[in-house]
Amino acid sequence: MFRHLLDMLTSDGLNPATTFAAVEETEIPALQEHCHNTAGAARDAHLRRFADKSLFFLNNLNFQLQELESDRIQKKILSEKWETTYSKFDSTISNLLESAVESIREDVERLIIRKLRRSVAHIF
Repeated sequence: MFRHLLDMLTSDGLNPATTFAAVEETEIPALQEHCHNTAGAARDAHLRRFADKSLFFLNNLNFQLQELESDRIQKKILSEKWETTYSKFDSTISNLLESAVESIREDVERLIIRKLRRSVAHIF
């Protein structure tokens, strides 16, 4: 019947539409509009949630990338700092060892070799 009113079906003339005089009387257009509006509202709400979650995800991703970049920079700074510190430490250890070896050499020469020479000189 509704299709006959919309001329969607060709009428053979045997069953003319006699119940409704106009499409609006069936309230089908109002039902279609209501369904469309209801579906549209649900779709809009879903799209808003999707957009909010997408924004949250992108913000988190951006934050993580910034932390990774910050970590990379911090690692580089720490690496350079430790390399400098290690070089200073290595230099200090080398100087201390050289100083200790020189001190031991002087002590060995002063205490042992000189006394050994005196002892040998007394013997001959």
